[in-house]
Amino acid sequence: MQIFLLKRVSGSLPAIDSLAARSDAYNVGLGECCSANGGAGAPTERWMMKRTFLLTSLALALAAAPVLAQAPAGRGAGPNQGAPGVGRGRGPALVSPEVRADRTVTFRFRAPDAKEVTLVGELDGRTYPMTKGDDGVWTVTVGPWAPDVYNYQFNVDGVIAMDPVNPSVKLGFGAFPPANLVEVPTENGDWTFYDAKDVPHGSVRIETYHSKSLGVPRQVWVYTPPGYDTSNERYPVFYLLHGAGNVESSWVMTGRANLILDNLIAEGRAKPMIIVNPLGYARQGVGLGPEIAGTPAPGADITPPPGVPQQTAGFAADLLNDVIRSSSRSSGRSPTPTIARSAACRWGAATRCRSASTTPTCSIRSSS
Repeated sequence: MQIFLLKRVSGSLPAIDSLAARSDAYNVGLGECCSANGGAGAPTERWMMKRTFLLTSLALALAAAPVLAQAPAGRGAGPNQGAPGVGRGRGPALVSPEVRADRTVTFRFRAPDAKEVTLVGELDGRTYPMTKGDDGVWTVTVGPWAPDVYNYQFNVDGVIAMDPVNPSVKLGFGAFPPANLVEVPTENGDWTFYDAKDVPHGSVRIETYHSKSLGVPRQVWVYTPPGYDTSNERYPVFYLLHGAGNVESSWVMTGRANLILDNLIAEGRAKPMIIVNPLGYARQGVGLGPEIAGTPAPGADITPPPGVPQQTAGFAADLLNDVIRSSSRSSGRSPTPTIARSAACRWGAATRCRSASTTPTCSIRSSS
C-alpha cells in the first residue's frame, strides 16, 4: 500500500513529478508493489500503472475543486451557501435553514411537483404551511423563536422528508424518526452552555464490546474530561441513558453532553467526571454486523422478574454485568458500581427546558 501526502500551496496544484518522486518515501509493505526479482525499489509495470492512474485521478479531483467551490449561491446567506455539490443539476443551491440575528429562521425545500409542504417537528408547538415559488422551491419564515436547538422535518404530501441541504441531523427510529437540527442563537449572539466554547475540551471515545449477557456486539460512547489521559485521579462515572428512538451516540451527537460538561467543568460548576452512554435496547449495536431474521432475539434466554418486559431485563443485564462491571475492572481510576450514577432524560424534554433554564436538569437516581 502506498500513502500519498498532498498539500495545496497558495491555491495551486502540487507538482506531479515531485509528488511522484517523494511518494516512494511513504511505501508501506513493499511486497505489495514491488516484483520479487526486481529488488527492493523496482516497481512492477502493474504497480506503475496503478500509481499513474491514482496520481492522475488526484490531479483531476484537485483541479475540479475550485470549480465546485464556486457553485451557484443560494438565496440569502447561511452556513450551507455554496456547499459543493448541493445543486447537482437540480437548480441553484439552496440555503436552508437560514438563521438570522433577530432569531427568525427561513426554511426552504425544493419539490416542484408537490401539492402541499408543511414544516413539522419539535418546534414551538405549531406546524407551518410553506409557500411554493415559481422555481418549485417551498419557503416559510418563522419566529422569532426562543434560543434553543430545534428539530424539524418537512411533510411533503403526507410523506415525512429530511432537509437535504442541512448536514445537522438527529438520528432516530421507530416513533421518533431522524430529523434535522437548527440552533437559534441568544439575543446578543453569545454562545450558551451547550455550545463549543473556547474552554478545555474532553475526549469522546467509542468502545466496542461483545455483550456476554446478550450474545451480540455493542458499543458505548464514553466521555473523559480534560486532563484525563495524563492524570492518575479517580473519577466518578455518570451512566447517561438516552430516550425512546435514540441510540448510544444521541447524547453526544444531538444532546451535546460532552460540550455541556466541558463548559460546566471550566466554570467550576461541575466536578470532572466520566460519562458512559450505553445503547438502551436489548439488541445488537447499530452497524456492527448483519442482523438475520429468524434468529433468536438477543437476551431471549434471560428470565425477567414478574412484570418486567423482556427488553428491560435484557438491557439491565447488559448494563450491570457487561458495561458497569467491565468498566470498573478495566480502569483503576474508575469507581465501583456502587458509586456510579445513572440518569434517564428524554432528549426532547431536555431541549425544551433550555429556554427556561441556564443549566440542564435531569432526575438522577443511584444505580445501586
